[in-house]
Amino acid sequence: MNDLVILVVAFLLGGVLGVFYFGGLWLTVKRVPYSKHPKIMMLASFMVRVSALVAAFYVLNRNDWRKWALALLGFMVIRAISLRITQQGAVGERV
Repeated sequence: MNDLVILVVAFLLGGVLGVFYFGGLWLTVKRVPYSKHPKIMMLASFMVRVSALVAAFYVLNRNDWRKWALALLGFMVIRAISLRITQQGAVGERV
């Protein structure tokens, strides 16, 4: 039972990391047109998001490949959800 709880928490933490990563990407893309230095903004955002993501995956899941796999699955679920949301928004904006 204890292993199951740990694995569910790993999945949820992967989802939280996905929200952080894709939410940060969405905010960056929305702010780039108004930035004086868009290339620097995109690079800095990328570096912060990727560094935080890699560090969090390493720290949270270094002892068990199952936790790493479930965290990655949670991250990918959020990716799929964010793609669906942004594609629906893009279709609505074109009309």
